[in-house]
Amino acid sequence: MITFAEMNLDLKSDNKKFNYLDQEIEVKQYLPIQDKLQLISSVVNLSSDDNGFINPVKVNTFLELYLVYYYTNIEFNEEEKDNFIQTYDLLSQSALLKNVLLNIPEDELEMIEEGVYSTISELYAYQNSVMGILDTISADYSNLDLEASKIQQKLADPNNMAFLK
Repeated sequence: MITFAEMNLDLKSDNKKFNYLDQEIEVKQYLPIQDKLQLISSVVNLSSDDNGFINPVKVNTFLELYLVYYYTNIEFNEEEKDNFIQTYDLLSQSALLKNVLLNIPEDELEMIEEGVYSTISELYAYQNSVMGILDTISADYSNLDLEASKIQQKLADPNNMAFLK
């Protein structure tokens, strides 16, 4: 019998390279699972609003942006990340995005896309389940209780009562 440690397995570190505007762009051919999980989580979290609605346009935008962030040697500053719409438009219109996506292995893309869309589907299923509805009611009740406490404190303040009278 052979042990797993004796197999001396190693992660692939080979990258594909292409030139774009006299710059050598490297594209990873494998992204470790921990990075895939972070990528998927970021895309889903950034694509939803305060009510839990997930915007499909944001999903596509953040998915493609984060594929560039995680798979390439291109560095983005905070301003470029904060202005994600402009950054995405520049990447998309310049055809750089298309070149990056063409150089990521198909099985990698499929795994990440499946992860994003499955997570979204599971989130919606949970939100519409009895447990999800109870969690929402509980959160709403906690917020109401907080608001009621604040109102009660304000009414207890003699200055506020004088103003109300």
